[in-house]
Amino acid sequence: MKFKTALLTAVVCTLSSLAQANDTVILKSIPALDGDVNSSWQVDTFSSELTIGKSGVFFPVDHKAIITFDSSVLDATQAASHAHVTLNFSNFPAGKDFNQTLQYLQDNVKIEVAGPFGFGGNSTITALDYYAVPVATVDKSQVTFGMVVSAIIDMPQHVNYYGHTQIAISLETNPENIAIKFHSGEVTGAEVLNGGPSLVVSYN
Repeated sequence: MKFKTALLTAVVCTLSSLAQANDTVILKSIPALDGDVNSSWQVDTFSSELTIGKSGVFFPVDHKAIITFDSSVLDATQAASHAHVTLNFSNFPAGKDFNQTLQYLQDNVKIEVAGPFGFGGNSTITALDYYAVPVATVDKSQVTFGMVVSAIIDMPQHVNYYGHTQIAISLETNPENIAIKFHSGEVTGAEVLNGGPSLVVSYN
């Protein structure tokens, strides 16, 4: 079921850049390194949608979405006020409206940050990434939801200024076995308001 674009924002950490005061730097995700992996060892990096939660009719499998940014273009010598990742929903789970979807995310979402070389030691998405151990996980007490859904991670030491910053989003618990979908970096043009995932860095 399609619906108006809403934003899931994961504020991942304080970043730095060469940007001047009051500037905002927006980095788009890398389409080839956006994708989802599932518990059946399958990988999809070509779809215009990223899936988290359960999908499949007879044998549902659990999905984890992975997004990747080239954060090496950011300069750690310049202070930034904050940085956040934005994702655009592509559809609601069956039987849930916007508010119900946000509440379900509040109760069940899990956001993980990869190490400096990506999940599994490489930014390339592989089936093993479903089980990869992150260097940090957002506590749900740090996640707030609304029209802009925010997850604040105060851990600048985990941002990779010399390569890719990679984040995984999943449902830690999923009592209703639903799936939630977002647009991936494969989305282009005017198909959605803000396209695929973005890393937005702001400066005071």
